[in-house]
Amino acid sequence: MSSIDLDRAILAASQANHQRWSIVIDSLQGLSVDRLQQNQIALDLALQVLSQGDFEQQWEIAKIIPKLGEIAIQPLLDIVNDPEVDLEDRWLAARILGAFARAEVITALVAIIQTDEDPELSAIATSALAKIGTPAIAAVTELLLLPRTNESIANRRLAASILAQIRHSQTIEPLLQIIDDPDSQIRTIVVEALGSFHDLRIPPLLIAKLTDPIASVRKAAVVALSCREDVASQLDLLQHLRPLLFDLDLTVCQATALGLARLADPEAVTVLTEVLASSRTPDDLKSSTILSLGWIGTPAAIDSLIAALNTTTPRTAPRNYYSDRQNRARSGLCQSKTRQIFEL
Repeated sequence: MSSIDLDRAILAASQANHQRWSIVIDSLQGLSVDRLQQNQIALDLALQVLSQGDFEQQWEIAKIIPKLGEIAIQPLLDIVNDPEVDLEDRWLAARILGAFARAEVITALVAIIQTDEDPELSAIATSALAKIGTPAIAAVTELLLLPRTNESIANRRLAASILAQIRHSQTIEPLLQIIDDPDSQIRTIVVEALGSFHDLRIPPLLIAKLTDPIASVRKAAVVALSCREDVASQLDLLQHLRPLLFDLDLTVCQATALGLARLADPEAVTVLTEVLASSRTPDDLKSSTILSLGWIGTPAAIDSLIAALNTTTPRTAPRNYYSDRQNRARSGLCQSKTRQIFEL
């Protein structure tokens, strides 16, 4: 059956029929992995589809090429490195290379980022390196060590993004090296990434970022710390986060209000109630505060929502929120009153 499929693919490729590449794909899909491995004929056919097929056909063949094994690496590298090749073909080749955790592949993908000739090609190389994962960490870290120049900043951002996407403990050390980077985008990426790890060195560094001059960094730190219920009491996270409810940036305030619900600290209800009751609190922040109190769902939180009913306006309460959280409200009067708040 495998030989028949391969012969059918060869015959289809030699014809002028517009369906020939679909037949080639179908035939190659019929081959077993053992039959595909290191098969030069199958590789030649696949590369023809990659260069001559339409987008859908190219997408399908891109799923097959990695099954051919290491025999596919050099032809793909040739495509990626050839500036005369159509850019879309180079994008696809770079994407496919993400399936091969080989040194020469990593080197080529890093080189694409360094040359920065096309932003989309660099983005695909970034995704491919992230897919390769831990074998790429050392090479990507080298990009972070480049001198800080206007030309290198984009590369360093991409390198930070790759490490963030890999999400492995081996990335912690290189990420820690750039947590205080002068570039705010890099700091934001690093803070978001480090928030995924339960390493004792990280929370104090995230707390320090709550006072970063850039709002995106502060917000990332708030989100990361609000997920650390395990150290909330030990590090008194509520008191560290509380000032961010009054941040100059509204999105930071909202992230803080929502984040406090995750800490499981009874005092969070008191803090959120003060924000909700204040006439100076923006409506968008009141909305986030209502959501947070609803998520907390304790009797004290529900009492706070009921107390706010008389001062809550239709534009303040999130629509249809109650229908999703009604099981959190107390029975009887509490349910009735909370419904009025949430359905305004």
